[in-house]
Amino acid sequence: MATGYERAFVMQVLGSLTTFEGCRQEDLQMLADAVEGRSLVKTGDALCTEGDDADRWWVVIAGRAEVTANDKSVGSIGKYEAVGELALFDDQPRSATITATEDLDVLVFDKANFVEVIHSSPALAVTLLKSAARRLRETNALV
Repeated sequence: MATGYERAFVMQVLGSLTTFEGCRQEDLQMLADAVEGRSLVKTGDALCTEGDDADRWWVVIAGRAEVTANDKSVGSIGKYEAVGELALFDDQPRSATITATEDLDVLVFDKANFVEVIHSSPALAVTLLKSAARRLRETNALV
């Protein structure tokens, strides 16, 4: 759980994401309190792999990564972007591999805490679904 300075930092990061535009402060606070921690992923390492079980999602604080699906590049992610949350909604395996092209510093959210927050805030759930739908449409436009 984020406290004090950490909570303020996490809320600042979350508030910077287009994913959470228009979210209420209370929702961002609940989400900030659900952070499991931070992780560093070295260049060349995978944050997650296509087909893996989905038990967490991430917010990139710094760095960049390539997103591949079926061995094809489908995009990239960078600073202040959320990634991996789609698989938490449908209990399906990861749909893509995310490989760091620069060292990644990420906030980590685990599935149980995430689901608890979503149950507490239907408005936040709708915001996340809209974001996931937007990104899916962007990805489909590449195919």
